[in-house]
Amino acid sequence: YPLEKQEILWAHLKFAEWAMSGGTLFPDWYKNLTGYRNNSLIYQTPAK
Repeated sequence: YPLEKQEILWAHLKFAEWAMSGGTLFPDWYKNLTGYRNNSLIYQTPAK
């Protein structure tokens, strides 16, 4: 999920296209695929 105060559209790059298509385009918008995420805006679990 996006970092606090970050727009989902900036973090998940295919989310808007998925939403505007009614879910027909990019049904896998949330996956960690090339071009789908801006990983600098995605929460990373801290290492222990």
